[in-house]
Amino acid sequence: MNKKALLSGIVFSLTALTGCGGGSSSSVATTTAPTTNQAVDGILIGTLTSTTIATNYKIIGVITPGNELRFATTKGVQYIGTASVSGNKITAPVKGLAPLGFVFLNGKNTTVGNIKGTVVAGKTLNGTYTASKDNGTFKLSYSSTYNRPASLGLLAKKWSGSISNGAIATVNISKTGVITGSDTLGCSYKGAVKVIDPTKNIYSTTLTSSVCSVPVTYKGFIILQDIAPKINNQLDFMVSNVSRSFFGQLK
Repeated sequence: MNKKALLSGIVFSLTALTGCGGGSSSSVATTTAPTTNQAVDGILIGTLTSTTIATNYKIIGVITPGNELRFATTKGVQYIGTASVSGNKITAPVKGLAPLGFVFLNGKNTTVGNIKGTVVAGKTLNGTYTASKDNGTFKLSYSSTYNRPASLGLLAKKWSGSISNGAIATVNISKTGVITGSDTLGCSYKGAVKVIDPTKNIYSTTLTSSVCSVPVTYKGFIILQDIAPKINNQLDFMVSNVSRSFFGQLK
């Protein structure tokens, strides 16, 4: 069954004032300050609404300090790209990737589109998206979890939960960042995770799935979220290859 699933210019003015009395003149040069671009990096949580099919999706977003963007719905669809920022405006051509067993409204497992939004630094990112045969809006809030320390020690444990292929996965992460695991469909997993910045709660990861299929390697991010009253007790991974998304939320 098919499921439907983001410079400134400098104005220079010169005014010449000439006095009749002594033949003297003066000029005043003024410049406008260059536009200051808002910082857009962070972890974002919110909703994406397809106006085409009138459906809301919970969405988790990551934007790195280098403006690499990755948005994932909890259904497993991902949009990836690199954002451009001008002032408080963000634009990004994106590639959409569906998880195994899902397609977009264009009938394919990939799509292309664009994201446009307005940033209130550290608070919100709201905007619109367009894609093949689909369009809609998104409303995201920046999460304070982004500014938490990152370390492999925080990840080093056994994690288990639902993944986007419909299975339940169990994954072990070692203190050195080695990933091993399997799922209830018979797939096995191996990979590695690295700290990008010890002051930011975003990790880079590479994950290879095998046994249940031809080996497939995915790349992307891991973040830690909270299930109250505890913290850092949910691991979200959002990874992809050129044609498929792979997403999971493990506890």
